[in-house]
Amino acid sequence: RGPPPSEPASAPRRRPSTPPGGRRQVSARPSPGSSPLDFHPGVSMDTHDPSHAAQGSHAHGRRAKITDMAVAGSVAYALTGAGQCVAFCRATGRRLCALNRAPDEIVRSLFYNRAGDAVITVCVHRADSYSELRCFSTPAAHVLGGGGG
Repeated sequence: RGPPPSEPASAPRRRPSTPPGGRRQVSARPSPGSSPLDFHPGVSMDTHDPSHAAQGSHAHGRRAKITDMAVAGSVAYALTGAGQCVAFCRATGRRLCALNRAPDEIVRSLFYNRAGDAVITVCVHRADSYSELRCFSTPAAHVLGGGGG
């Protein structure tokens, strides 16, 4: 018998399953000699915080997939599909703060401004039927101090 036939070139790649608890691990730093696209398990970061979810709106009370990430210096910013934006310490994975300023605020986009060393969030609010976009700039120093939004 010969070797088993290989998969056809058109076969779709399978996505790795989400580990228990819905948390994915992202390395804080790439391994020496690896390409920038190689990720290895490192620090675990979880955007869901049940203590804040009980106080907040319906959108923040459930787990949601991360849709956008930005990394600047020692801080990693994660934006979920539910509109929650959270800052983490890259070295420890500790949650620094949420960048949502109000329970009814939904963050739609996240940008990092290198020139101003700040995070720019584009948000909508329930009070105006989620129809008016508002932009906010949060200095990285404010995030590192734990102040958040």
